[in-house]
Amino acid sequence: QFRQMPGVYRSDHYSHSVAARGRGAEEFVAGHLREEGYGSHWDRRPWGKTFGLHSPMYRGYQAGGKLLMLGVDYYTSTYVHLVEAMYWHALRVRSRGTEREPAFPALDRVKLGAFWESTGGPRHGRVGDAACRLFGIRSYVDTLLAEVERNPRPYLR
Repeated sequence: QFRQMPGVYRSDHYSHSVAARGRGAEEFVAGHLREEGYGSHWDRRPWGKTFGLHSPMYRGYQAGGKLLMLGVDYYTSTYVHLVEAMYWHALRVRSRGTEREPAFPALDRVKLGAFWESTGGPRHGRVGDAACRLFGIRSYVDTLLAEVERNPRPYLR
């Protein structure tokens, strides 16, 4: 397994740990236990915010990283969880002063993937027999978040 190879570092999170290897890998996964940033329904103490400001997922977003989907469809797109966390944050901000806390939104990754495809965002190619998609994480997350904020109903499960 990749995470057990020499030189691989892994973040400290019970449900969404991330493994990285190469230059800057240790720093990339460090600090996943910190509390700052977007909350989610996966957050548990003593672990930090699953998709918080110090999570590897958010760091990939901030750094302008790219996502390679190698032989998989959008059902496996973990970055939709970052969209969910950001959208939930916006819902919670809008609901301040009311008695009701909004529920964490579960988004349909396949429908969002179809929307993303319609924007022309991903580049398509093949690695061996595997169909692949390559795209910028920030563009993906920002585009999906804007669509969900504009038109949430079709994407909520």
